[in-house]
Amino acid sequence: MSALEEHGFLGREFLGWLAFHADTSGGEFDGFSIQLGGRCVLHALSGLVTDVTLKGGSPGTSPELRYALAGGLLPKQLDLRLEIAAKKKKDEPRVFTFSLSAELLDLSRVKLPALLTEEEDDQVEERLQLLAELDDAVQLAYTTFLADRSTPRWPKSTVPAFRAWLKEGVEAP
Repeated sequence: MSALEEHGFLGREFLGWLAFHADTSGGEFDGFSIQLGGRCVLHALSGLVTDVTLKGGSPGTSPELRYALAGGLLPKQLDLRLEIAAKKKKDEPRVFTFSLSAELLDLSRVKLPALLTEEEDDQVEERLQLLAELDDAVQLAYTTFLADRSTPRWPKSTVPAFRAWLKEGVEAP
């Protein structure tokens, strides 16, 4: 068994934790925030239906997402919105939209913030810098998840809070 197969569950747990973190903590990290976008793809490990897609204005905060997760469906892919705070007061925050897959934590369907430069060569460099900035933010979110996941706090605090969040979503009218 490869290391990827051995630790593949971490990507699914990360996406579940990210949905939980976005809904309960505003998705806040150091210098940026992550919110769920308009699409969540969930996967069943067995049964006749293997994938379920939730679409809409905010499926990440919907009871349907928590009901599906509580029922055993696993996050496969999430559409996300990442906002990086402006460095100067006069600047606008940078907003990225993208899809994140649980399998390899692959980014797809990336939409970058508007480019500031007009020269074609500079635009290529700016795009690469923006992609690196997005990648760094996703890596920081994943590192934050792993730090929580690998401490005694995980089973004592995070898992019970996650279960309560799921239960609250299932019991919602």
